[in-house]
Amino acid sequence: MNEPVNVLLVWMLEPQFWVILGLALMIADIYVGLNFFVLPVGVACFILALLLYAQDVQRIADWIPLSDWRRVSYVFAGLSVVSVGLVKAMFQSSRSDEGDINEY
Repeated sequence: MNEPVNVLLVWMLEPQFWVILGLALMIADIYVGLNFFVLPVGVACFILALLLYAQDVQRIADWIPLSDWRRVSYVFAGLSVVSVGLVKAMFQSSRSDEGDINEY
């Protein structure tokens, strides 16, 4: 009964899972039109995949121990919040320079 849950928990430690999820989220955001909310979450998936790959192969990212699914989830949540905030701030700052079309 716990087999699908265990498989998901194992997949969460694989960089390939996060690359596939990131691509799926970015494609969904572009084609469905989710107002650029899911696009930064997809970017966070790619960053997390890079960290997992660096930890497994290169041993560069040993300062972030991503050994279990809870830590991976926490890092993903943090990266998602930061990336959504950065993208929203970037789009808001670019819009503030333009004048409003409704002001006469």
